[in-house]
Amino acid sequence: GDTYSTGCLTFCDNITNVVKGSCSGIGCCQTAIPKGVRSYHVTFDSSNNHSNVLSFNPCSYGFVVEDGAYNFSISDLYDENFSDKEFPMILDWTIGNQTCAEAKMDQENYACKENSDCIDPENGPGYLCKCLDGFQGNPYLSQGCQDINECNTLKPCNGTCNNAPGSYNCSCPDGFEDDGLRNGTGCSPKVVMPHHQSFSVAVVALGIGVGVLFSLLCLSWVYMGLRQRKLTAEKSENRQQNGGMLMREQLPKRAEMLTT
Repeated sequence: GDTYSTGCLTFCDNITNVVKGSCSGIGCCQTAIPKGVRSYHVTFDSSNNHSNVLSFNPCSYGFVVEDGAYNFSISDLYDENFSDKEFPMILDWTIGNQTCAEAKMDQENYACKENSDCIDPENGPGYLCKCLDGFQGNPYLSQGCQDINECNTLKPCNGTCNNAPGSYNCSCPDGFEDDGLRNGTGCSPKVVMPHHQSFSVAVVALGIGVGVLFSLLCLSWVYMGLRQRKLTAEKSENRQQNGGMLMREQLPKRAEMLTT
């Protein structure tokens, strides 16, 4: 909504100073257009009324062009028909003035169709639509975003590729394992032990299990035996202590009875 001016300055009084492909101020200059511009008007001005430029080219040309689409050439300074040339330009655009959040609330006028999503552009108001990952086409048309068959385009699997809407998955054939991806672990043969070897392993595992169980039982028996021995010793000690105290209490009484 604001008007502003921008531009660049160029000099050229000797053809030997001109550098092919360089548009930095000698015979050619350029300036970038900021985002958000809705219209433009090109004007020219010469401080000396074109008196200090090459005699064969008293003209100035200005144009809007896609970045990188024009390559300056020295011959352009000699071309009196340069104004007839055409160059590509890119117009940035959006839908309406609503943000994505606002547009999604108005489903009747929402422009993004199936398998697409809304994005808020960097350049001004409005919104844009894009196909979801795994889809391609025109997101503004019904059924415009079609599934990409990654199995045919990317060939991502080392094993079997199974296409799905918007994605794909890889699987390995029978007798193989891992993720099946070409850039992943791929498909490796499964390690299958022979029957007699698996039987031996099972016997060894069973033997180890029985051995561990027997060891635990032995430890339990030893623990219980030591605990029982300790309890017996404590009872014997208590019996001796209690019996001695009882005898000391009864001796004076027996002596008194004998004296009487």
